[in-house]
Amino acid sequence: MLMHTKVVGDYKGPEEVISKTPYYTEINVTDNYAPTSAVTIAVVDKDGKPVEGADVEFKIYNYAEFFTIAKHVTDSNGVASLTAGRGDLLVWVSKNDRVALKKVSWKTDHNETIVLDSNVLPEKIEFDIVPPIASAQLPMVTDEQRALNEKRKAQEDSLRQAYEATMPVEAWRGNHRTIQQFIDEAKNTIMARKLLEVISEKDLRDITLEVLKDNELAMTDTSYLYCRYVLNPRVENEWLTPYKAFFRNEFKDKFRNIGDLIEWTKDNISVDNECNPLRLRQQPLGVYKTRRADALGRDIFFVSAARSLGWPARINDVTGNVELLIPFHGGMWKTVSFDDHDKYIMPTSEGTLHLNLVQDTQHDDLAYFTHFTISKIVDGKTQLLTFPDDATWLNTFSLGVQLESGTYMLTTGNRQSDGSVLASCTFFDIKPLEHTNIPLALREKQRATYMFGTIEPGLSFFNTDSQTNEQLPQDEAYIIGFVLPSHEPTNHALRDISTFSGFFEQWKGKIILLHFTDEQARRFNKREFNSLPSNVIWGIDYDNMILQHINDQLRQQSQALPLFVLIDKSRNIRFIKQGYTIHLGDQLVESINSISQLN
Repeated sequence: MLMHTKVVGDYKGPEEVISKTPYYTEINVTDNYAPTSAVTIAVVDKDGKPVEGADVEFKIYNYAEFFTIAKHVTDSNGVASLTAGRGDLLVWVSKNDRVALKKVSWKTDHNETIVLDSNVLPEKIEFDIVPPIASAQLPMVTDEQRALNEKRKAQEDSLRQAYEATMPVEAWRGNHRTIQQFIDEAKNTIMARKLLEVISEKDLRDITLEVLKDNELAMTDTSYLYCRYVLNPRVENEWLTPYKAFFRNEFKDKFRNIGDLIEWTKDNISVDNECNPLRLRQQPLGVYKTRRADALGRDIFFVSAARSLGWPARINDVTGNVELLIPFHGGMWKTVSFDDHDKYIMPTSEGTLHLNLVQDTQHDDLAYFTHFTISKIVDGKTQLLTFPDDATWLNTFSLGVQLESGTYMLTTGNRQSDGSVLASCTFFDIKPLEHTNIPLALREKQRATYMFGTIEPGLSFFNTDSQTNEQLPQDEAYIIGFVLPSHEPTNHALRDISTFSGFFEQWKGKIILLHFTDEQARRFNKREFNSLPSNVIWGIDYDNMILQHINDQLRQQSQALPLFVLIDKSRNIRFIKQGYTIHLGDQLVESINSISQLN
């Protein structure tokens, strides 16, 4: 839908400008990559008069959220425009306390009018989001060029695999020597291992010895709250650096309690949200030395300083609020405000949200970031609540969640096999100490009744597990996936399938994953995908016979891989996904359930 890039300085080229800062110009380069259309949005009030100075956000559906990809402000004529790929976007308009939204298609150049006259959001709105038509064409290469490239990739794989073989602990990867040295030299082995437990796997792979030693303590406190919110060096997504020893020494006689640290931070750290337009995370020591940061940098500094002094603190993963664990408030987390208030610890103003799952024939549970998300409406804008990546209705929302009072938007989406999304937005209020019940349901998915083609009987592949030639199944449903070694789109797809291993193992069909050559099969590192379903069969499609037959049936021109197809019991092709795909496993599950209902 949108391709953009940043040019240093005040660029004056012919491209459409997405945004400008004092440091760079962000330009629209979508025309270089895909067919586009230009849509002009005219914002008017209830009397039809232009609204100047309204924020117009162009939002794409992604990970069950409507994410802003561009934002403009209407001119004196109430107009803002955007050139984008030929699909659908949600246009969100706001000014002061007024909000309006509308799904807009970019299939053709045209004008759209949006009336901005109310601060009342609709109770619920539904719309179908249609993406641009896929048109990826890979460059043509000769057989000799392809063979040379395969040889180079094989050499790269051998170098990488030889290096990986030297790593004794998978979680530590190439950083194992650093971590082992830390353990060997630890003054308190118990707390050293507790520190390693609260550090993420990603951090374990690149954390430095200097940072690990900076978080060493002689005292022993293995409680969860202490280890997670005092011992832990990570606050948000900042680069990990040593700071605790410095802050303990610098502040040891300065602050009697947490209130003193709050006041000092408010009075001494100047907030500048203009000079860091890329929102790079600032290091705690850098903020302290310069006394200047954006709001997030100030928050990271404050939490880092609090933890250095032994006070449990965090930036809430869901809301982004700075919070303290206050013992005299019953051991509850309290929000910190750096505004000009007499009281810096904000009073409780939370309510409880109950999402009541409306089960359908496709789902027993719904996943956050896959099927639904929740956003808070703040000053007319959406702020996504970032629950953990593995959050689902069952493990997180079924018993209710505590949310700050305010207005919220529940977004749901049901992605179909053609890439379109059946979306809905439900708006609701959370009131202090009250319970709010909202139904959680996906719009009904169209059943997979369309047949893309038929697989002829007798096609066979070489089964690398049994070392025999084997025909494709004749009287049962199955999935074929054409995959490549050391190929990120393939890896992404297989990990997504692994997420639904339980479903696929109960399903009576097979998942046949095919390479094209012996060399590709040898290079593929199956150890990276140990969690794939047990009914996966690995094989080789020599001479691309099966792939060519499927391409003929689908009338496919693109060579993009991986390619996944679902075939029913009658050998009809019911589902296709090609290239880089999001939520492949979920889409396969839904398609299997759909064709099961037809039989």
